Amino acid sequence: LPGAGILIWHVDERVAYGDYDGNGVDNFLDNELQWDWRRRFIDLEEADGIQGFDLWYDYLGESKDFFRWPSATMFGPNTTPNTNNNDGGRTGIEIYDISRSDTVMTFSLRYDGPHLRWKGTVGYPLLYSPVIAELDGDGKKEIVAQSYGYLFVWRNDGKRFNDASDSIGLIIFDGDTVYFPFPVVYEFDTAITQPVVGDIDGDGRNEIILADSSKLIWALVPDSNTIRFNMLMGYPAYGDNPFAQAPLLHDIDSDGKDEIVIADVYGILYMLDETGIRWRFDMGGEPVGAVGIGEKVIAVAQQAKGRVYILSSTGELMGEFDLPFGKLNQPVVVVEDSDTIIVLTSKESGTLPDGKGKPLPYGQAKGFLFAVNIDGEILPNFPVELPSKPSAPIVTEDEDFGFRIIFTAETLVCCYQPNGAPCENFPVTFYDEEFWDSPALVDFDSDGRIDIVAASEYDRMICVNEFGEKSAYSPLGIGTAISSPAVGDIDDDGRAELVISSYEGIIYVWDNFGSLKDIPDYLLDARNNRVLFVRATGETETKEANIVYFYNHPNPFGEVTYFRFLIKGQSGRAEITVFDDAGNIVANLSGSYVNNIPCEILWQTPGIASGIYWAVLDAGGAGTRKIAVAVVK
Repeated sequence: LPGAGILIWHVDERVAYGDYDGNGVDNFLDNELQWDWRRRFIDLEEADGIQGFDLWYDYLGESKDFFRWPSATMFGPNTTPNTNNNDGGRTGIEIYDISRSDTVMTFSLRYDGPHLRWKGTVGYPLLYSPVIAELDGDGKKEIVAQSYGYLFVWRNDGKRFNDASDSIGLIIFDGDTVYFPFPVVYEFDTAITQPVVGDIDGDGRNEIILADSSKLIWALVPDSNTIRFNMLMGYPAYGDNPFAQAPLLHDIDSDGKDEIVIADVYGILYMLDETGIRWRFDMGGEPVGAVGIGEKVIAVAQQAKGRVYILSSTGELMGEFDLPFGKLNQPVVVVEDSDTIIVLTSKESGTLPDGKGKPLPYGQAKGFLFAVNIDGEILPNFPVELPSKPSAPIVTEDEDFGFRIIFTAETLVCCYQPNGAPCENFPVTFYDEEFWDSPALVDFDSDGRIDIVAASEYDRMICVNEFGEKSAYSPLGIGTAISSPAVGDIDDDGRAELVISSYEGIIYVWDNFGSLKDIPDYLLDARNNRVLFVRATGETETKEANIVYFYNHPNPFGEVTYFRFLIKGQSGRAEITVFDDAGNIVANLSGSYVNNIPCEILWQTPGIASGIYWAVLDAGGAGTRKIAVAVVK
C-alpha cells in the first residue's frame, strides 16, 4: 500500500444490505459492494495523512508536506479524511497523538462532543418515540419502547431489564444468523399503542399503561425478577372500540394517583383509575389528543373541523367550541398565570380569509399554526399560514417573550413567538432532510442554552440553536428515524442523554449533552401530558415606552417583505406608512403588538415600481422610527 502510518477500515453495512441491480439479492451476495464510488461497503482511510484509499491518487506527497507527521497527528470529525459516517453524520470519534510512522505505533482515542453510548437491536421497526421513566426505584431511568406487539425495556446501560434469556436471530448480509438479546417484557397478540408510565395505584412505583387494537387497556407492573411483567389487579379494562393513540396520565381528582385518559378510534373518551373505567364521553369524531390541567381535561377531536371539549374530573361537559381547521396534530397547552392557551397545527391546505391572521407572501398554505384561549377565541395575529405540512408543536418558556412555539414542517425547523411572528432567523431550511415528527429540546453543545433537535428520515439528527444557527456538532449519525427523540438523564449523572428509535429496529442512546434544568417538564415526563406553565408574557408596561428596533426582511425585495419591530414598555396598535421618494403615500399598514414581543406586518407590492421607499413606524407613546426600503423588480 502507498503511504505509511495508521490505516483505518471504514465499513458501511447498509451497502451490503442494499440491492443495486434490483434483482432481490443483496449487494453482498451479488458481489456488488463497491459499485458506488461515493459510498462503498468498505474503504481504507489514512488516519495520519490525507489518503482515502477508496479513491485514486497518483501523488503521495513529500516529506515536507503539512499533512505528514508531526503536523498530521489526528483523525477526527474535522480532518480529511474524517470519522463521519457515509450519510454525513458525526460519530464524534477522535484519534489523536498519533506517533511517527514505525513498526510499532501509538495513539489515543476520545470523543469530541456528543457520542453514541450504546445501541440495542430488536429486529422489528421502532415506529414510535421511546419513553424514558424510572421503573425499579434505583434512581436511574429505563427506556421503554414497543414494536409489533412486543413491549421492550432497557436499563440505562443497554442491558435488558428482567432476568429473561430471550434472544432474536437476525439473518445478516452474508446469510449467517447473528443473535442479539431480546429485551421483551410482555407480548401482545395485537397491535399496541405507544406506552406511557405513571403511578395509577398510589404505591409509589410506576406502572406501564398502553392500549391495543382489540379494545383493551393494559396496566403492567414492572418487576425485574419476572420473565414477563404481571398485570395490575382489575386490568385489562375493556373499551368499546379499538385504540390507536397513546394514553394520557394525570391526577385529575387530586387523590395523589394518576388517572388514565384515553380515546378510542371512534372518539369515545374514557377516564380510568386503578379499579377500571369511571366514565365515558362521546366526542363524536376521530381523537386528536388530550391534556390534563388541574381537575379538568381538555380534549380535541376531528369532525368536519376540529372541536375542543372541556370536561370535569367526573366527565361533566364544562365547555366546547369549534376550531377553524381540520387535519389537526396533537395539541399542546400553555398556562400563563390565569390564561390557558391551546396551540395547534393543521395539515389542511388553503388560504386565510382576507385580513385574518398572517398569510404567506405568495402561494397556497400547506398547513396552519394557530392558538386559541379556553373560550375558543383565536389569539391576535393567528392563524399563521405555513408553506409546508407541520408536525405537532412543542412549546418552551422564554424569559423575554413568555414562550416559543417550535415544530418541524417537512424540510423546515420552525420557531414562532406567541403573537404569530417567527423567531429571529426562523424557519431554518434543510434541503437535504425530511422531518416526520416533532422536534425535542436539549442542551446539545453543553453551553447552558437550550437547542432544537430533529430526527431526519435520511439518517441524521439535526440541531439548531435559538438563533437559528446549526450546531458545530450537527448532524449526528443515526438510523432512519420517523418519530421524535426522547430526552432524559437515564444514568443520574446530571447530564442529558438523547434516545432515538429507528425504522431498522435499532434504538440509539447518545451521551455527553448538557443539563436538563431548563427543559420543559412535559418534554421529560412519560405521562404524555403536554402542558407548560409559564410566567406572564413580557415585562410590565412603563411610561418610558420605546421602539427597540424596526426593519424589513428581505431587503431589497421584489413582491413581498415583512416589517419587523419590537416595542418595549407598552402594548397597542402600530401604524406603518410607506412613502415614495416624492413624499407620496403608497401604503398604509397596521397591526397589533404586545409589549416586548417581536411583531411582523406583511407588505405586498403589486403595482409598486422599483425604487427606494421610506417606511415610518408610529407606535403611539413609544415614538416613531423611519427606515429605507428598496424594491427591485
